[in-house]
Amino acid sequence: MDGYVGKLLNINLNDGSGKEFTVPEEILQKYIGGKGLGAWLLFKGLEPYVDPLDPENVLLLMTGPLTGLSIPAMNHLSICTKSPLTGTLVNASIGGDFAVKLKSCGYDGIILRGCSPRPVLIDITESRWKIRDASKLWGTNVVQAQELLESSVASILCIGPAGENLVRYATIVSGEHTAQRGGTGAVMGSKQVKAIRVGGSFDTSVFDRERLKGPVRSIKDKLKVTGSYPKYGTAGNIAGSNEKGVLPTRNFSAGSFDHYMKISGDALRSQIRRKAFNCPGCPVDCTSETKIATKSGSLRVKGPSYQPLVMLGSNLLIGDLDVIVRNNYACYLLGLDPISTGGTIALAMELSEKGRMDLPLRFGSAREIGPVLPLIANRKGPGNELADGAARLVLKYGYSDQCMTVKGMELPGYDPRGCWGQGLAFATYPAGGSHIGSMMAAPEIQGRPVRIPGGKSAGRVRLTVFAQNMFNSIDCLVGCFRASYCLAAPSEWMRGLPSWLTGFFAGRTPSIAASFIDLTDYYNAVSFVTGIRYKRSAFLRVGERTFNLERLFNLREGLTSKDDSLPLRFIGEPFQEGEISGKVVPLTKMLLKYYRLRGWNEVGIPTEQLLRKLAIEERP
Repeated sequence: MDGYVGKLLNINLNDGSGKEFTVPEEILQKYIGGKGLGAWLLFKGLEPYVDPLDPENVLLLMTGPLTGLSIPAMNHLSICTKSPLTGTLVNASIGGDFAVKLKSCGYDGIILRGCSPRPVLIDITESRWKIRDASKLWGTNVVQAQELLESSVASILCIGPAGENLVRYATIVSGEHTAQRGGTGAVMGSKQVKAIRVGGSFDTSVFDRERLKGPVRSIKDKLKVTGSYPKYGTAGNIAGSNEKGVLPTRNFSAGSFDHYMKISGDALRSQIRRKAFNCPGCPVDCTSETKIATKSGSLRVKGPSYQPLVMLGSNLLIGDLDVIVRNNYACYLLGLDPISTGGTIALAMELSEKGRMDLPLRFGSAREIGPVLPLIANRKGPGNELADGAARLVLKYGYSDQCMTVKGMELPGYDPRGCWGQGLAFATYPAGGSHIGSMMAAPEIQGRPVRIPGGKSAGRVRLTVFAQNMFNSIDCLVGCFRASYCLAAPSEWMRGLPSWLTGFFAGRTPSIAASFIDLTDYYNAVSFVTGIRYKRSAFLRVGERTFNLERLFNLREGLTSKDDSLPLRFIGEPFQEGEISGKVVPLTKMLLKYYRLRGWNEVGIPTEQLLRKLAIEERP
């Protein structure tokens, strides 16, 4: 089929053997690639109840049919596995050029099974691969490892000390890009794989290159529009979240931070040196480069985005931007997810205040955070307990109501008491407390692509279902979710309507509002590349099918509707002042409607009728 190489590289690390695996065309049409294909492969190839850090777990690196075709915002890599943090299926997307280089080797993806007897590097060129000893690389941080492996024709994927030491929220890194959520780095470390290096010259076939020029041109034009994304990346959202009362502060016990301006996009702007680290051919300013002082002078590093600024900043009552930048960079070097790191440290601070833990961690005290990070990454001293995440911490010390996790994953930087749709998305996202699967915070807080006014839950439920299906469909293309704010924008005629009118549609008639979101470039591009004609409904059906397959995976692992929950702080402890005072998430009411709209029964299990409609043959 056009758009695909037609084979995956399946490596057994137990004995160093490998073979090629061909995915049936019927499955490619159902799931396209990326997250969807990864979910199908995990469901079919993984036995239930396997320990995520056991050699039997599988690590998948997946591309999509649009990868490597010079289409901006379509070149991410999808990393799928069973999460050591949550025990659920997890998908972590990473930018950069690794996916493009992988596909140029003549493979649509890599399947890693088993465990190597020693640390290894996997070298892949065009339809050839070799496993090399990497003992000398073991223990290096991600910058050191990539510098030692650097090649002008290859791209590198690696883990840091956190992955080597099986920290349950360890990341995988490529260049300056990071796959953050769910502990994929720990799974890679459990297999004794330090790095993967790829590079080749294989060209992907395209069904209709001439017609493909249309959506490619449209995508480029939309991404170039001034103001389509904050000038200095997601850090520009700090002020808006504080104004709306949803900026996590002091382990989510408050929704606004007195010193928010010190960590805002405006504050970061003074340290910005240049836009940096974009994916191939993409003009979106997702990240930027900043400078920190060192003993030998200064060092240029990737600047923090919104999430690290919140989870290593306001949520710890730290308003020192320099400290946040340094700690975020330390997380990058060590291979730590800054969201889970910040969430776990915030819980440890509360437990320390109550005398349950004996740690020198206090809210607002910045100097103690930096020394703790390498202890976590190397599982030394108190870092050993923190390396297992917040949910496991409260199993030992109690106070579960102060654990800000869903399904074991630490929540990111939005307080759902002020964005109920995002709260519902947190509760129902298969991988746990991640914002990536729906980004309902965007319309609820930032007004993108349309603002949802008022405090009613009705329209938010239907829009959450739509957003989850839409982002899953984009994940199956391995598209960039940040660029989707530009690409999946309302139709041009709608953008000219008054904001009160678009808000009315979003809040009162969500089905109509959802129909205004323009997905034409996505489904036209995949149609012209593969030769399989996708319309809007068929494209969204791919995301819906993938979401339900993830649900079946979790049900098979023993999760139930009881896991579709939020911490007590969000459903029973309203703020006493501020923009959202008196509000809590009406989760029970929203879940009942959500299950009904999903086609699930009253306890959250997809019905046989729905599974037949979606052509899902798998059963839990």
